[in-house]
Amino acid sequence: MGQKVFLQKLLVYMTDKIQMVPEKLEHQGQIEQILDQAFGVNRTRKISYRYRHHVPPIQQLCWVAENGKEVVGTIRYWPVTVNQMSDALLLGPLAISDNYRSQGLGQQLAHHTMNVAKELGYRLVFLVGDHAYYHRLGFKPTIPYGIYMPDEKPERLLIHELVPESAKGMQGPLCHAQPASLKVAG
Repeated sequence: MGQKVFLQKLLVYMTDKIQMVPEKLEHQGQIEQILDQAFGVNRTRKISYRYRHHVPPIQQLCWVAENGKEVVGTIRYWPVTVNQMSDALLLGPLAISDNYRSQGLGQQLAHHTMNVAKELGYRLVFLVGDHAYYHRLGFKPTIPYGIYMPDEKPERLLIHELVPESAKGMQGPLCHAQPASLKVAG
């Protein structure tokens, strides 16, 4: 990392007052920019996006990190099922603006929203990502559980049990939640 970039990140870290707030409609434009920056403009072609089509995200779990009026991070969750169990979520996308990375902001958003998810009665959180990064948030590979996402590399599907032993004895494909199977949180 160049000295100029390092100093910019240090300055951002030192001067910002970042708040986590629920996502609002007015955040959409900035969220899309952060997601394009983090995952590319073709991100909706990723396999995990199949689980987001025709099903809204869980609104209580859609949060942003703001510095003033600037959105600098975003996280969302989508309902999924395994063996018709409807208290499972797919985390993602989670993205942080370039100038705010490597400051623990993604971890803060994830920890906060997973605590909210647990309070709402969800038991499992899945995501597609690198175990080397997400293990620090308590995520483990799903391979030992026999849970998989069709067409995704098996080692990339990870699980976090919000309630211990929630995945015990569970196996099979992660499925797109159908509107009739959606959990009513709260």
